[in-house]
Amino acid sequence: MRPTRWYVFDSPAAALDYIESVAAKSGHVAFLDKLWTVSEDANSVFSQANGDALSSAEKLVYNDVHTFRIDVADGQIVKVWE
Repeated sequence: MRPTRWYVFDSPAAALDYIESVAAKSGHVAFLDKLWTVSEDANSVFSQANGDALSSAEKLVYNDVHTFRIDVADGQIVKVWE
C-alpha cells in the first residue's frame, strides 16, 4: 500500500511558507542526538534526529524521530525528503 502524500511543495517559496507557518505555531522545536551520514557518491546526505517540539497553538508535545534525505547537485541542495 502506498501512503497518501500529505503535502507537496511546488516551489521553494511554498516550502519556506510552510516552515514559517509551523514555526509560528511552535513554542519550542529542537532536533537532538543528530546523526549525519553522507552517501558514498556524496550526492545525498542523511540525517536522523530525535525531535523535541511543543505546539503552543495546539497544546501538544511531540517527541519523535525525524529522518531527512538531502539531495545535492553542483554544490546546491536540490531536494529535501522528510
